[in-house]
Amino acid sequence: MVTPHKIPKSLLLPVAAFSLLSIAAAHLNPPSKSSSVSLLDNWISENLLDFHSRTQEIASGINTGLDPALLLAERKPRVITVSQDGRGDFTTICAAVASIPDRNKRRTVIRIGSGIYREKVRLHRRKPFVTFSGRPDAMPTITFDDTAAEFGTIDSATVIVESHYFIASNIIFEVIPQLCFA
Repeated sequence: MVTPHKIPKSLLLPVAAFSLLSIAAAHLNPPSKSSSVSLLDNWISENLLDFHSRTQEIASGINTGLDPALLLAERKPRVITVSQDGRGDFTTICAAVASIPDRNKRRTVIRIGSGIYREKVRLHRRKPFVTFSGRPDAMPTITFDDTAAEFGTIDSATVIVESHYFIASNIIFEVIPQLCFA
């Protein structure tokens, strides 16, 4: 049996898979035709142009092996603390996430104090470079009990990560099972 204090590294992959599934699930509801063109234009401007500039850098011999945006973001990380007892910058994870500016360009580490955080957290795609970090000896738990029957598959998630470069370390993502007695 795995105790909360000794989670094997093999469980880190499900967290990454959870993040990727959340991103993929967010795209299952296609936008209306009127907004499709602007969404496509935004995607092209944010991704394809970066690809072309990166291709030119590599062709000219500049190849660090890392995404330049990631290198810049890691230079001066911002640290935010969340503590339920009021000794942090915020008492909820949602409030800490809300404090991150849209189009964030710095690694923002949200250090989450021990305890059970009963809240739905959505990390929007406009808030990249975010890390949720807990202490290994007192890992915080993020939990909620929404169901797909009530809110649909996508909106029933406790934590939805749509942003790029998300990292979670020493965090317990708990799903409260809903028992169905027929």
